[in-house]
Amino acid sequence: MADTNTNYFVYAIGIDGQYGGLELAIKIGVAKNPQLRLDQLQTGAPVNLILLKAWHFDTEAQARGFEKSCHKHFRDRNIKLEWFLVSLEDIDEHVGFFDAANRSRDEFDEVVTALGNLKASDAMRAAERRAVDRKIERQVERMKARASVDVPQHDFLNTKEAAAYIRKSVSWLNKSRMTGTGPAFVRNGGTVLYVKVDLDSWLFGSKRTAIYDFNNQPA
Repeated sequence: MADTNTNYFVYAIGIDGQYGGLELAIKIGVAKNPQLRLDQLQTGAPVNLILLKAWHFDTEAQARGFEKSCHKHFRDRNIKLEWFLVSLEDIDEHVGFFDAANRSRDEFDEVVTALGNLKASDAMRAAERRAVDRKIERQVERMKARASVDVPQHDFLNTKEAAAYIRKSVSWLNKSRMTGTGPAFVRNGGTVLYVKVDLDSWLFGSKRTAIYDFNNQPA
């Protein structure tokens, strides 16, 4: 039976704010109501999410096809699941390729490859693109290294979990709290905890250190 459902969207959701490189990541997915999907994703998220853009398709099949094509085309920039280090311009450009092809998936991939090769022949654009790609590759490797660490899914980590998350030793992390050179931490009475967002902020370059006391006592 043909898919007669209308008003499906491929959405681009990003992170609102400065989080040490995480704001460069975009989630590419499909929904009938992108705003509702944003609200669902925001529940329990440690960062503020924002709907950057949505592309309309007449059927779910078309939307799913474009989503899958994006995931395949940007697979070398994938961080985890549906999150990629791409720009809205990259996705807009891919929409043009997708519409122009309007044929089987295999034929479409051949068109994308051919158009990509034609663009690469432009020396000036190629030079600019190489510089951007090198930056993106470094960001992808750093984020993949962080994502590969087996840590709990909750946001508050103890010292041992936090050390594994940032690939440091427990002794180094303990010493960094005394010297003020490590990531921000939470002091709740006699318990020391770390928040993932603060670890990410420190890990990707800000090296910010702060102390939060849930009991409103001097840290």
